[in-house]
Amino acid sequence: MTLLPMPATTATWGQQSYVVLSSAPASLTAITAAELTAGENVSCYLYGDWFPTADTEGVARARKACQTQVTQAKGNTTWQTPPLSYSANPQTIDTPGSAGNEAYEVFVPDSTVYVVKFIGVPGREAPGATDAYQVLPLELGPRVWAPSQDDAGGEASINQAAFFAPGFSAPVDGVIAA
Repeated sequence: MTLLPMPATTATWGQQSYVVLSSAPASLTAITAAELTAGENVSCYLYGDWFPTADTEGVARARKACQTQVTQAKGNTTWQTPPLSYSANPQTIDTPGSAGNEAYEVFVPDSTVYVVKFIGVPGREAPGATDAYQVLPLELGPRVWAPSQDDAGGEASINQAAFFAPGFSAPVDGVIAA
């Protein structure tokens, strides 16, 4: 008996990169290297894995008069974005450009940002010339200060609600434009 080979996979542990654009790129499906360079890499500020989820409801099909059973069909899909949780330095937030507050400065409450997420790209490295990504156009809620949830007692961090921006209902897939 011949065993099938295991498929190639991409690690996500420490292999996620997040670049935040404060304004909409010219094309969501073909963001340029220049647009990414103008953004802010917040990979080392965000806590944990940040993956939006989707719930799709099952709906019963209408029963015909001659039927005694009904089947289920695909209904509405609702995308949810988890709150953003990121580190910040509360004693220096009044000094624009201060080290450690890059995420704080780009995630402005009541603003719309474009979070470009690369999977399989280390957060401390720049994405490659033709890397694939997902972009999430987000409308941001208020900031709430809280300690991070770690075993050492926590760091100063912020939790912030994030929702898909008006006109968007799901992440948009793209590849960096050459």
